[in-house]
Amino acid sequence: MDEMHEIYKKTKASLEIILARHIEDLTKVKFILDNNIVSSNGDPMDPDELADVTKSLHDQMEQTIETVCTIKEQIKYFDGWLITH
Repeated sequence: MDEMHEIYKKTKASLEIILARHIEDLTKVKFILDNNIVSSNGDPMDPDELADVTKSLHDQMEQTIETVCTIKEQIKYFDGWLITH
């Protein structure tokens, strides 16, 4: 049982690191969306290209939010298991 407890603790710690990375990615995407998106040379993007980039970033943000929620549920499960065992 002690071995299983250690495995769960390490798994939970790994999930917390992964969660932090996803939250950091989410923060970066949100920052980009909240500011002016420009082309690589600093010029304003053409409206169609900007719409594509914005949609892609929103899609990435939604996917990351789903991943964050899933990881939080997994951490919650491991917390519960660790408390009861």
